[in-house]
Amino acid sequence: MSHEWGDDLIDDGWSNDDDDVNEVVPCPKCSAEIYEDAERCPVCGEYVVHGANPWSGQPVWWVVLGLAGVLALILALSGLCL
Repeated sequence: MSHEWGDDLIDDGWSNDDDDVNEVVPCPKCSAEIYEDAERCPVCGEYVVHGANPWSGQPVWWVVLGLAGVLALILALSGLCL
């Protein structure tokens, strides 16, 4: 059984679509373009921390509710609230 290269196209589940390309974002330290899932910047060598701000991406009402809860806890612990 002899096959020439290119006779049959085999779907092996891998694709070369542009959908698989990672997006680039600026490095927080040196502003060089790095892949969004990079652990370190290849230019400055600084580690990149993704999602360090717990409030980012949260709705405004969630942030206000969290701050009100912290304020209520402080007031309750200081004895100012009944």
